[in-house]
Amino acid sequence: MKAISLLVSLGGIGKTTLLIKMGSHIAAGKKWDGKDIQQRRVIVFNIEENQDELNRKYGAAVSGWTDAERKEASNNLRLISCLNMDARLTHFEGRQVDGTGLAEKMIEAIKEFDATVVVIDHLQGFVSGDLNLSDTATALSREANKIASETGAAVVIAAYPLCSGIALGRWMNS
Repeated sequence: MKAISLLVSLGGIGKTTLLIKMGSHIAAGKKWDGKDIQQRRVIVFNIEENQDELNRKYGAAVSGWTDAERKEASNNLRLISCLNMDARLTHFEGRQVDGTGLAEKMIEAIKEFDATVVVIDHLQGFVSGDLNLSDTATALSREANKIASETGAAVVIAAYPLCSGIALGRWMNS
């Protein structure tokens, strides 16, 4: 909790599907890979899928579950599509990269739902600027840390591999 994790892989591998499936298990308190999981409230902000597709992936994730398991997952999981909206956490103001105020809106939604696990899916859609620039990585780190520290939540960010590992290394070390 109060930590940031990255899930990085190429496009089309199934990051979103995996994160929704994991989120469903956490929301239901249902075992994952034979291991007990503490039930928690989960909120997923997704930039690439519309609400219907997120709901479809959720339906596939809980297919075969009991009614009680599906009810627990449904009560404790929120899937939010940010498609077709300006969902950037960062933006350029002159030569500076600053927050847009979206982190504060996310924090409000996270607190309102009382979520302790937050998924931001996919990193590239939530920032403006070149992720290989240290200024962009630093601003993103600030915004992600704000979300984790002000909510106490575990924040998981899905990302594509970067052209170079420079930004990822800078981001992880900032």
